[in-house]
Amino acid sequence: MSSRAKTFGSVTDQGSHASSPQSGAATAHSETDRTSEKGRSFEDDPTKDHQTEDHHRSRSEAAERLLHQAERVLAEIKALGTVAGESAGDAVHSAKQAGADAVQHGKENAVEARDQVADYVGREPLKALLMAAGVGVVLGMWSRR
Repeated sequence: MSSRAKTFGSVTDQGSHASSPQSGAATAHSETDRTSEKGRSFEDDPTKDHQTEDHHRSRSEAAERLLHQAERVLAEIKALGTVAGESAGDAVHSAKQAGADAVQHGKENAVEARDQVADYVGREPLKALLMAAGVGVVLGMWSRR
């Protein structure tokens, strides 16, 4: 036989060993190795139950912490909403007050301007009449365009 044939023969021999009854026993033995050393399976292990309880307890505690944190955030948002509402109310009040002040100031300025025009017309009636006529001509020319 050539060296190639011997190599194939050894592979074939190894393949035949894999299907032999001895290898089946080795497989069965390895399955028992997977169980715990005392002959019970991993599923019967009491530490697994303890680990599962710890896992559930830690998840439950994490959920409770998360819920508590969410409640605190909600309370803070409500407080901020109240503060924002108060601030908005203050801003609206300030804007109303500023608007009222501006209107009052405008009224005062208009009354003062009217009084000044009346005084000027009383002192210089001819000049006032010519100025009024000039303004009328300018407005008339401007409106025709």
